[in-house]
Amino acid sequence: MLKQIIKYVRKIIGTDKIILNQERNRKQLLLISNAIVILMQEKSSVKESIIYKKTNELKSLLSPKKVLGFELIRVGKKNDGGYVMLNNNFFKSSSIAYSFGISDDTSWDQAIANLGKDIYMYDHTIDKLPTYNPKFNFFKIGLTGSLVSPNLKTIEELLIINNHQDETNLLMKMDIEDCEWDVFNTVSSDILNQFSQIVLEFHNLSPFLDNAKYKIVVDVLKKINLTHQSVHIHANTELPVPHIMLDIVLPELLEVTFVRKKDIVNNLQENDQIYPLDIDESTFQNNPDLFLGKF
Repeated sequence: MLKQIIKYVRKIIGTDKIILNQERNRKQLLLISNAIVILMQEKSSVKESIIYKKTNELKSLLSPKKVLGFELIRVGKKNDGGYVMLNNNFFKSSSIAYSFGISDDTSWDQAIANLGKDIYMYDHTIDKLPTYNPKFNFFKIGLTGSLVSPNLKTIEELLIINNHQDETNLLMKMDIEDCEWDVFNTVSSDILNQFSQIVLEFHNLSPFLDNAKYKIVVDVLKKINLTHQSVHIHANTELPVPHIMLDIVLPELLEVTFVRKKDIVNNLQENDQIYPLDIDESTFQNNPDLFLGKF
C-alpha cells in the first residue's frame, strides 16, 4: 500500500528523483510526507480537519467555470511566461494592457502588442526591457497596495498618471512574486472592474499559512470573485510538489485567468474539465505538467 501511495505521489509530482541539496527540496519532502500521511488516513477524519477545509476553501474560490461561445487561446510563448486567455469580444476590442512584473520575459507583452494593443509595463527590479516593441511603454516602477515607497505605485495611481481612470476595457497581466496579495487586498472593486481580463500568478497558496496571512488570501480571492470569474487555471511547477488532500491537489504557484463577470454572465457553465487542458504547456520545456484534475 505504501509503495502505491509513493508511486501515486511521484506521478503527481512528475519525477522519480528527489535531490536532497536545497531548502526547497526539504520543503518538498515535508509536503510529500504530509501527503502520504493524509492518503493513509480515513477519508472522513481528513475531511473533518481544518487543513482539509482550508484547502477546499481555497480551491473553491479559484475553481474555473466554462464560458460557452468563446475559445481559450494561448498568449505568449509555450512555457513559463505564456498565459491562457479568453478570446471574447472584450478581449478583441481592448486597446490598452497593463503588465506588472517583467524580469527578462516579454513574450506575453509581445503577443499583446502584435494584436495592436498598447502595453504599459512596470518592474522596479530591472533597468530596461530585454526586447523592443513600439507599443511598449516601460517604467522602472513597482506595484504596491499598502506599502509606501518612492518607486512603488498603486494601480489606481498608475491609471491616473496615464489618464486611464475612465477606461473600462483594460487588460492586466501580473506576476510580482507574492506581492499580489497586498495589491489586491487594498485595491477597490471599482478599479478591478475596469479590467475585462486579469491573468496573474498567485504565490504561496497554502492551507498552512498563519491565520493573518490566510485571511488576507481568502479576502483577496473573495474580492476578485465579486467582479471576475476564474475561467482557467494552470500550475506553475517551479515548486513542483503541491498540497495533496485526498481529492484536492493545490499548487503553491497557480496561474489563473479571471474574466469580468458582467461580460460573460450569460455564457457561464459548470465545469467538468480535467486540468491541465490540451492548450496548456508545462512551465519548463521537457518537464511534465502538474495534474490538477477536476479543479
